[in-house]
Amino acid sequence: MLHLPIRMLGLWPAILFAVLVRADEYVAAEPGMPANRCWAVLIGINEYLDPAIPRLQYCVSDARLMARCLTEKCGYASERILLMTDDQTVDDLAAMPATRRAFVRHGVRFADSTVSYPVCCTSRASFLTGRYAHNHGVMGLYLPTGGYARFNDLDALPVWLQRVGYRTVHLGKYMNGYGSDRPAIVPPGWSEWYTAVDPTTYRMWNYTLNVNGELITYGGPGEEPERLYQTDVLRDFALDAIRRAAGDPQPLFMTLSFLAPHHEEGPVRARTGVTVRPARSASANAC
Repeated sequence: MLHLPIRMLGLWPAILFAVLVRADEYVAAEPGMPANRCWAVLIGINEYLDPAIPRLQYCVSDARLMARCLTEKCGYASERILLMTDDQTVDDLAAMPATRRAFVRHGVRFADSTVSYPVCCTSRASFLTGRYAHNHGVMGLYLPTGGYARFNDLDALPVWLQRVGYRTVHLGKYMNGYGSDRPAIVPPGWSEWYTAVDPTTYRMWNYTLNVNGELITYGGPGEEPERLYQTDVLRDFALDAIRRAAGDPQPLFMTLSFLAPHHEEGPVRARTGVTVRPARSASANAC
């Protein structure tokens, strides 16, 4: 396994894994994957990840240059899928055999990291801008110094990527205050949007997603069918978007940001007596 030092901005320094594959290699089992596309899957933990994998190691941490790197340096249309978990530790990977099989075996291991501002919302803003907190202005989780209301989404990565022809998709958690500090609209630059709306974000059931401009609630008080578990609903939306993108010449940039394993909201924890509820059918080998 190749070890590369990189710089990341975010919460909880962690060993990350990235896999760069050609569609005719590792992902050939997925019908319709074009062989002339460069696919990369990046896994992060609330962190900004430089695309410092071998083909793209000259890309710099300024996110505004990512689009140019992908289109000019890769040599062919390239896809980027970022999987982000929340408050996960490195040690959690010991209980995730499926993740280790899928990514560690085929990927690049990043064993070095630097955290510039270890706060959730601040780090997400750094990921979307390539800027330090004092430059993008999101200095915390809540107003008046932080939260989504402080973020300028007119000058951010999805906007830049759309300008150079990318289809951009976000799923899951966005920023603290999305839907409470500011209205839950689809921000500029996103072609598809499946995003948790505050104050329901920190629930595995009875949460609301903005699905391309339509607010849809999944489950309700006492209504918790397994098929509506938040992680699985986001997964299914993501798989659908990936399959549609596989047959489309337009390159894809996707961020899939899970709530898990972050704790659920206080009332849910008080009612259930647990920090976060797993899917009812979850097994030790599911992850």
